Amino acid sequence: MSTQTAAWYDSMYNNRALVPDHAAHFANWAQTSADTRASLKCTLDIAYGDGPNETLDIFPAKQANAPVVVFIHGGYWRSLDKADHSFVAPTFTAQGAHVVIPNYALCPAVTVSDITLQMVKCVAWVWRNIHRFGGDPSRITLMGHSAGGQLVAQLLACDWHAYAADLPPHLVTKALSISGLYELESVRATPYLKDSLRLTEQEAVRNSPAWMPA
Repeated sequence: MSTQTAAWYDSMYNNRALVPDHAAHFANWAQTSADTRASLKCTLDIAYGDGPNETLDIFPAKQANAPVVVFIHGGYWRSLDKADHSFVAPTFTAQGAHVVIPNYALCPAVTVSDITLQMVKCVAWVWRNIHRFGGDPSRITLMGHSAGGQLVAQLLACDWHAYAADLPPHLVTKALSISGLYELESVRATPYLKDSLRLTEQEAVRNSPAWMPA
């Protein structure tokens, strides 16, 4: 663990303090997302499991057998919602890709490990079911922002066949992690986050893609 002070960690990781007008950005995301749901064909709140917040939204491309983008939202594993991120869909549907935006349970009600396994469940559901909506399960690309970027990186290391025998070992080979969090010891040391995330040392290491074996 670094010898940096608690105040230093807050200055690095408290994004709401770093972006004073963050509320305006969130409001814009929410409004643009509502407009997207009103203007694009979509199927909302599909259950990918029976746990808390285990639902997803699908924005299909116009053509059948389309590649699939799964976008995982951020929010430090403790805030925001898939409904705030529908705005990402039009760029990809216009280029002929299906877009899937999942929800997951939020800390502190669950752990980061729990959320990771929810996303494993979600992507497995997409592979098994997206053909019913016109998507190609052999062409799934994962994208995520911030905490979603960390989850995407974790999913790249998933042993899919060990999780479920029907899943191919190379279910996901393409991913884009935007401003992802790749080591969680620093997050664990951040006062702004530590009480809600409740990361133990073991949990922080387990969920740090940077420390995974090659």
